[in-house]
Amino acid sequence: MARVSTYLNFPGTTEAAFVFYKAVFQSEFSAPIARFGDMPCGPDQPPCPRPTGILSCTLNFPFWAVMC
Repeated sequence: MARVSTYLNFPGTTEAAFVFYKAVFQSEFSAPIARFGDMPCGPDQPPCPRPTGILSCTLNFPFWAVMC
């Protein structure tokens, strides 16, 4: 079955927006919210400037998904 996937970005308020959508649409996250700090940096890479920033999250609905 075809499914629509919508990507949304909110500068600095992504988590609050998705928690709001979760409550309004009575949905659940498909997995825990992934943060930039959850991904290890390589030894030759600089540290992550925003480790608490949202890397990815998804709310699933019967025929569509909202992702960030």
